[in-house]
Amino acid sequence: MPFSGYLVYLGRFNLFLVAAAGAVGCNIGSAIGYWIGAKGGRPLVERYGKWVLMNQHDLDRMTWFFEKYGSIAILVGRLLPVVQTFVAFPAGIAKMSRVRFTSTQPLVPWCGISAWLGLA
Repeated sequence: MPFSGYLVYLGRFNLFLVAAAGAVGCNIGSAIGYWIGAKGGRPLVERYGKWVLMNQHDLDRMTWFFEKYGSIAILVGRLLPVVQTFVAFPAGIAKMSRVRFTSTQPLVPWCGISAWLGLA
């Protein structure tokens, strides 16, 4: 997004279109991560979790955390640059409501701010 903001500065892109395209891309990526977590879920982590340093205890803690703090975790997680990529997968595993998951994503403002930082 910051590089797209730089291209806005050069006059090649429009800031509002960059933010909208970024939001659509983030939503598609999050939907894929959520779907993998929801469909693969616990069996996927139980089978391949050792490759990403997750065990049964971590899976149980993650499920408890998302049941208790799911909405705020998604909201804060989507604002952190690296976390935003991976937060959809545990939300899918925890079977967080898809509507609740999507409604707590600050995509357009975050993409607009990121692009604006590149513009600045």
